[in-house]
Amino acid sequence: MAGQSTTMWNLCSAIKTKLLTFQNTTLSPIRCWKSGFFSPACAFPVLAILPVSEDYFGYKSGQQYRVNRRINIEVYSKIAFKKVAEQQTQHLISAVKDIVQANVDWSDNCIDTKMSTEVYPPGDEYQASIISLECLSLETMPTTTESTTVAEVDSDDLMETIYTTINGYKTSGSPSLSNIPTIYRSYDNPPAKMPSILILGETLDRSRHWTGQDNPTRNFRVVIRSALHEKETNLQRNIAIVEDVKDIIQANYRWGGKAWNTLIKQILYEADTTSTQMAYETSVIFETQGVEPL
Repeated sequence: MAGQSTTMWNLCSAIKTKLLTFQNTTLSPIRCWKSGFFSPACAFPVLAILPVSEDYFGYKSGQQYRVNRRINIEVYSKIAFKKVAEQQTQHLISAVKDIVQANVDWSDNCIDTKMSTEVYPPGDEYQASIISLECLSLETMPTTTESTTVAEVDSDDLMETIYTTINGYKTSGSPSLSNIPTIYRSYDNPPAKMPSILILGETLDRSRHWTGQDNPTRNFRVVIRSALHEKETNLQRNIAIVEDVKDIIQANYRWGGKAWNTLIKQILYEADTTSTQMAYETSVIFETQGVEPL
């Protein structure tokens, strides 16, 4: 792996590893350390590291680009006396900030880290202090498939090609999606069995480059759902599938001649914590450029 290139899981792990070196000093009050969501059964105070988003930009020659990853470091304290809980979480977040300032590259996983929003959301049972980090790193495209021509297609045709291509990695190709029970299109029944992948067509932005021919930018979202449990391996599994899907999209950026380019714009790490099937729900958001007949 090239220097300052990483994945969201590796970055979260590097941050946790560094913070743990302070568990007997400035972070000694922390009783539970988590990458991902934690349960109320944890001993408090809790320190949780949660992925938030990835933004892709700065595409250059040599198939290299930049990624800005946003990660929250969250500290929770049980409220016996509200003032004491506020003081404890804010004191611990202050200690975290000192560690961040001294470790902006997180063991060569980043070019730089900057701290942005800091919030202190109140709660009935827990007091929280949250600091948001923005970590800049480099990445390189995987080996791509090429197509010398671009066909005129409508949105449904391109959607079907994207679905067929991604679904094909269940049975052959690398990376493998053989561990995904079912891959769905937007008109299919909502996925119940996890892990699952849902492919959605979102919007179309139309432009005109040549007389009599439109050049649409179509926007798609691939949602990866996996079980949300306290074990960190559940978040790790979700991010691993995200990385595989990202590589598949980048490797097939022309979709067999149905587009002339595809760019991943953003990855959003979210969670469904209200339904009976709680899940990590991570969205890979990308756009395609192509041609469309009038």
